[in-house]
Amino acid sequence: MRLRGCRLFATLAAALVLSLASCRDGDDDRPPPPPADSPTATQVSPSPLPADTPTPRPLPGVVFPPEQAQVLEDLVRRTAQLRKLEPLAPLHMRLIGRDAAADYLEGTLDEGDKVALARRQEVYRLLGLIPDDADLLQLQISLLRGAVLGFYDPDVKALFVLQDLGLTSVVTRTTIVHEIVHALQDQHYDLNAIDLRIRDDWDRYMAFTDVVEGDARGVETEFLSPAAAANPAANCNDASFNVNTLSNIPVVVQRELLAPYSDGRCLIASVASRLPEGVDSIFKDLPRSTEQVLHPEKYLAREEPRRVDLRPLAADLGSGWSERYSGTIGEFGLQNLLLLGVSDTAAVKRAAAGWGGDRWSLYGRNDGARLIHVETLWDSESEAREFWEAFLRSLNTRSRGSVSASASQSNVYWRSGGKSLRAALAGDSVTLLVGTDDASVRTAATALGLP
Repeated sequence: MRLRGCRLFATLAAALVLSLASCRDGDDDRPPPPPADSPTATQVSPSPLPADTPTPRPLPGVVFPPEQAQVLEDLVRRTAQLRKLEPLAPLHMRLIGRDAAADYLEGTLDEGDKVALARRQEVYRLLGLIPDDADLLQLQISLLRGAVLGFYDPDVKALFVLQDLGLTSVVTRTTIVHEIVHALQDQHYDLNAIDLRIRDDWDRYMAFTDVVEGDARGVETEFLSPAAAANPAANCNDASFNVNTLSNIPVVVQRELLAPYSDGRCLIASVASRLPEGVDSIFKDLPRSTEQVLHPEKYLAREEPRRVDLRPLAADLGSGWSERYSGTIGEFGLQNLLLLGVSDTAAVKRAAAGWGGDRWSLYGRNDGARLIHVETLWDSESEAREFWEAFLRSLNTRSRGSVSASASQSNVYWRSGGKSLRAALAGDSVTLLVGTDDASVRTAATALGLP
């Protein structure tokens, strides 16, 4: 799990259930014992951070009871063996209450995180991915309060597990294994450094999250059941689409928090055995897009996103307008956009699969008006039309039939809820404009030469 804009990695209940479902060891929930010749790990004894170690924030919770030390030592040793990464420093483990965990997750947000979340919230509101009055952070926290089992914080180099799970339960042990993997990833690859380098590229950031969580989930699956892990690619399915449609948590929020466990696992299962250093090869050459995650063959082929250059619109929009920030949506993000009105998972996957590249810019006016300009490029004109037709179907559902879903259309205009939308298909590209000021949307459309 990645709290959007925050450097935290977690085990969620939904992801653990998926792993447990693949376990074929009957009622015996004991993890397999480490082999007699497994490497020792005396230097990784679980302990609180030394008193003289400075930390950015106080550590909540309590240390594990002393009688659990050997169990934790064995879990570290077994996890290191499964992941094929040796600990480079002590692993610090804490027990934490459920409410305290959620409060801690929220409390880790610094000013940069808050700015990143505010930007994402603004874009998501404009695109209709979340309601206009929705608080994105609180939606994420609400989902996490009921789903989080544990987490790793690379800022303080400590992992936390909910203390109400029972110290001897398979859930607790599996959660600890998952978070130990994150600690090992951090020690070897510096997760914070990667985070800070790519966080402004939303699509690449999501792909990074997929790798981090997919790796941890793969190890926890092997820890639970070597038999289930023997053919991991066979378990790749549409799990990332299995959201609760009756929940008041928007689909985009659910999928962003849950999809990495399945999408990332499937990427690793598909390509790791074909790379010289397995999973470590992926960490040394991270996917550039969610397209490479969703289509492992494109990762192996190093199919890069197409460059998209946006025409600046601030001067055309007039006095008071300025470009605020820009980014990339990616294939995964466009799936979420289509899901606003298309429930057919297969159709959504097909329609977004031809993604070649995209870019968006968000403009703001002094009075609070907002406009987003999105340009998408597709692998071919037929791929662009397939996305376009699915997009029209989605709009038709959202507009309750007021927007025609005719495949012959090459442009569409829709005004609803104080926002105007203009979109057009041209060759292998689809252009989208959404704004809170109708006249400005029309002005932008004219500047771009939309029909």
